[in-house]
Amino acid sequence: MMMRRTHGMTLIESIIALLVLAIAISALMANFLPQVRDSASAHYQTRAVMLGQSFLEQIMQRAFDEQSVDIVANDPLARCGENSTACTPANALGAIESGSAEAVAYFDDVDDYIGCWYSAGTQNECSAPRYPISNALGENAAAQYANFRVEIKVFYDADFDAKPDAAIGPMKRIEVSVVGGQYGSYTLNAYRGNF
Repeated sequence: MMMRRTHGMTLIESIIALLVLAIAISALMANFLPQVRDSASAHYQTRAVMLGQSFLEQIMQRAFDEQSVDIVANDPLARCGENSTACTPANALGAIESGSAEAVAYFDDVDDYIGCWYSAGTQNECSAPRYPISNALGENAAAQYANFRVEIKVFYDADFDAKPDAAIGPMKRIEVSVVGGQYGSYTLNAYRGNF
Protein backbone atom coordinates (compact mmCIF):
# COMPACT_ATOMS: atom_id res chain seq x y z
CA MET A 1 0.00 0.00 0.00
CA MET A 2 1.23 3.29 -0.99
CA MET A 3 0.99 6.28 1.27
CA ARG A 4 -0.23 9.47 -0.16
CA ARG A 5 1.60 12.57 0.83
CA THR A 6 -0.40 15.74 1.23
CA HIS A 7 1.24 18.89 0.11
CA GLY A 8 0.73 22.22 1.92
CA MET A 9 2.19 25.60 1.09
CA THR A 10 5.89 25.88 1.29
CA LEU A 11 7.59 28.74 3.07
CA ILE A 12 8.48 30.41 -0.24
CA GLU A 13 4.89 30.21 -1.46
CA SER A 14 3.70 31.77 1.81
CA ILE A 15 6.17 34.64 1.51
CA ILE A 16 5.13 35.29 -2.11
CA ALA A 17 1.43 35.28 -1.12
CA LEU A 18 2.11 37.79 1.69
CA LEU A 19 4.10 39.99 -0.69
CA VAL A 20 1.29 40.01 -3.27
CA LEU A 21 -1.23 40.77 -0.52
CA ALA A 22 0.95 43.66 0.80
CA ILE A 23 1.26 45.16 -2.70
CA ALA A 24 -2.50 44.92 -3.21
CA ILE A 25 -3.23 46.63 0.14
CA SER A 26 -0.65 49.35 -0.61
CA ALA A 27 -2.24 50.05 -3.98
CA LEU A 28 -5.69 50.18 -2.41
CA MET A 29 -4.54 52.59 0.32
CA ALA A 30 -2.70 54.79 -2.21
CA ASN A 31 -6.01 55.29 -4.01
CA PHE A 32 -8.14 55.57 -0.87
CA LEU A 33 -6.13 58.00 1.30
CA PRO A 34 -6.19 60.99 -1.12
CA GLN A 35 -9.96 60.67 -1.30
CA VAL A 36 -10.22 60.84 2.48
CA ARG A 37 -7.96 63.92 2.54
CA ASP A 38 -9.88 65.58 -0.30
CA SER A 39 -13.22 64.98 1.39
CA ALA A 40 -12.14 67.52 4.03
CA SER A 41 -11.51 70.09 1.29
CA ALA A 42 -15.21 70.74 0.68
CA HIS A 43 -15.73 71.25 4.40
CA TYR A 44 -12.90 73.82 4.60
CA GLN A 45 -14.09 75.58 1.44
CA THR A 46 -17.59 75.94 2.84
CA ARG A 47 -16.34 77.22 6.19
CA ALA A 48 -13.96 79.67 4.50
CA VAL A 49 -16.68 81.13 2.29
CA MET A 50 -19.12 81.34 5.21
CA LEU A 51 -16.49 83.13 7.31
CA GLY A 52 -15.76 85.56 4.48
CA GLN A 53 -19.46 86.16 3.91
CA SER A 54 -20.05 86.92 7.59
CA PHE A 55 -17.22 89.48 7.59
CA LEU A 56 -18.55 91.03 4.38
CA GLU A 57 -22.04 91.33 5.87
CA GLN A 58 -20.65 92.98 9.02
CA ILE A 59 -18.67 95.46 6.95
CA MET A 60 -21.49 96.32 4.56
CA GLN A 61 -23.72 97.29 7.49
CA ARG A 62 -21.31 100.04 8.49
CA ALA A 63 -21.21 103.64 7.26
CA PHE A 64 -19.35 104.56 4.09
CA ASP A 65 -16.79 106.72 5.88
CA GLU A 66 -15.78 107.89 9.34
CA GLN A 67 -16.92 111.39 8.43
CA SER A 68 -20.34 110.02 7.39
CA VAL A 69 -20.96 108.63 10.87
CA ASP A 70 -20.99 112.05 12.48
CA ILE A 71 -22.94 113.68 9.65
CA VAL A 72 -25.70 111.06 9.52
CA ALA A 73 -26.26 111.38 13.26
CA ASN A 74 -27.31 114.99 12.66
CA ASP A 75 -28.75 114.74 9.15
CA PRO A 76 -29.62 111.27 7.75
CA LEU A 77 -29.66 112.58 4.15
CA ALA A 78 -26.20 114.17 4.25
CA ARG A 79 -23.02 112.47 3.03
CA CYS A 80 -19.35 113.18 3.37
CA GLY A 81 -17.99 114.95 0.32
CA GLU A 82 -21.01 117.21 0.27
CA ASN A 83 -21.24 120.59 1.93
CA SER A 84 -18.15 121.30 4.01
CA THR A 85 -17.25 117.82 5.29
CA ALA A 86 -14.72 115.90 3.18
CA CYS A 87 -14.44 112.12 3.20
CA THR A 88 -11.32 110.48 4.62
CA PRO A 89 -8.34 110.74 2.22
CA ALA A 90 -7.32 107.53 0.44
CA ASN A 91 -3.99 107.35 2.29
CA ALA A 92 -5.67 107.67 5.70
CA LEU A 93 -8.21 104.83 5.49
CA GLY A 94 -8.28 102.43 8.43
CA ALA A 95 -9.40 102.20 12.02
CA ILE A 96 -8.86 105.16 14.28
CA GLU A 97 -7.77 102.80 17.05
CA SER A 98 -6.36 99.69 15.45
CA GLY A 99 -4.70 96.57 16.70
CA SER A 100 -6.71 95.88 19.83
CA ALA A 101 -9.59 93.44 20.12
CA GLU A 102 -11.51 96.00 22.16
CA ALA A 103 -11.35 98.52 19.31
CA VAL A 104 -13.40 96.20 17.08
CA ALA A 105 -16.54 96.93 19.08
CA TYR A 106 -16.22 100.58 17.99
CA PHE A 107 -15.79 99.96 14.25
CA ASP A 108 -18.43 102.15 12.63
CA ASP A 109 -17.34 102.52 9.00
CA VAL A 110 -16.18 100.10 6.30
CA ASP A 111 -12.49 100.99 6.28
CA ASP A 112 -12.15 100.37 10.03
CA TYR A 113 -11.94 96.67 9.13
CA ILE A 114 -8.70 96.99 7.14
CA GLY A 115 -6.21 94.47 8.50
CA CYS A 116 -5.72 90.82 9.28
CA TRP A 117 -7.98 88.65 11.43
CA TYR A 118 -6.24 85.56 12.76
CA SER A 119 -6.89 82.32 14.61
CA ALA A 120 -4.48 80.06 16.48
CA GLY A 121 -1.37 79.37 14.44
CA THR A 122 -1.91 82.08 11.82
CA GLN A 123 -1.00 85.28 13.70
CA ASN A 124 2.59 85.32 12.42
CA GLU A 125 1.35 85.20 8.82
CA CYS A 126 -0.75 88.33 9.30
CA SER A 127 -0.07 91.85 8.14
CA ALA A 128 -0.75 94.72 10.54
CA PRO A 129 -3.09 95.68 12.09
CA ARG A 130 -3.97 92.29 13.59
CA TYR A 131 -7.12 91.19 15.35
CA PRO A 132 -8.35 87.81 16.59
CA ILE A 133 -11.25 86.48 14.52
CA SER A 134 -14.42 87.70 16.20
CA ASN A 135 -18.12 87.66 15.59
CA ALA A 136 -20.39 90.67 14.97
CA LEU A 137 -20.58 91.34 18.70
CA GLY A 138 -16.81 91.56 19.00
CA GLU A 139 -16.57 88.24 20.87
CA ASN A 140 -13.49 86.14 20.09
CA ALA A 141 -14.40 83.32 17.68
CA ALA A 142 -10.87 82.22 16.73
CA ALA A 143 -11.31 78.82 18.39
CA GLN A 144 -14.10 77.93 15.96
CA TYR A 145 -11.91 78.82 12.97
CA ALA A 146 -8.55 77.24 13.77
CA ASN A 147 -6.00 77.64 10.94
CA PHE A 148 -8.07 80.33 9.19
CA ARG A 149 -6.89 83.86 8.46
CA VAL A 150 -8.90 86.75 6.98
CA GLU A 151 -7.17 89.65 5.16
CA ILE A 152 -9.37 92.70 4.52
CA LYS A 153 -8.60 95.58 2.17
CA VAL A 154 -10.79 98.61 1.61
CA PHE A 155 -9.98 101.35 -0.91
CA TYR A 156 -11.61 103.93 -3.16
CA ASP A 157 -12.41 102.49 -6.60
CA ALA A 158 -14.67 104.83 -8.56
CA ASP A 159 -13.94 103.22 -11.94
CA PHE A 160 -14.46 99.60 -10.77
CA ASP A 161 -11.05 98.42 -12.01
CA ALA A 162 -10.13 96.71 -8.69
CA LYS A 163 -7.16 99.06 -8.30
CA PRO A 164 -6.92 101.63 -5.51
CA ASP A 165 -7.66 105.22 -6.51
CA ALA A 166 -5.44 107.95 -5.09
CA ALA A 167 -8.36 110.37 -4.88
CA ILE A 168 -11.51 110.28 -2.79
CA GLY A 169 -14.36 108.74 -4.74
CA PRO A 170 -18.00 107.76 -4.35
CA MET A 171 -17.28 103.99 -4.13
CA LYS A 172 -15.12 101.86 -1.85
CA ARG A 173 -14.10 98.34 -2.84
CA ILE A 174 -14.04 95.81 -0.02
CA GLU A 175 -11.88 92.70 -0.54
CA VAL A 176 -12.19 89.89 1.99
CA SER A 177 -9.63 87.10 1.46
CA VAL A 178 -9.99 84.00 3.62
CA VAL A 179 -6.99 81.67 3.80
CA GLY A 180 -7.92 78.16 4.91
CA GLY A 181 -4.48 76.67 5.47
CA GLN A 182 -3.56 74.03 2.92
CA TYR A 183 -7.02 74.25 1.34
CA GLY A 184 -6.40 77.54 -0.40
CA SER A 185 -7.55 81.12 -0.40
CA TYR A 186 -11.01 82.44 -1.19
CA THR A 187 -11.73 86.09 -1.99
CA LEU A 188 -15.08 87.87 -1.79
CA ASN A 189 -15.54 91.42 -3.08
CA ALA A 190 -18.21 94.07 -2.68
CA TYR A 191 -18.63 97.78 -3.28
CA ARG A 192 -20.02 100.25 -0.77
CA GLY A 193 -21.33 103.50 -2.17
CA ASN A 194 -21.46 106.90 -0.52
CA PHE A 195 -25.22 106.94 -0.07
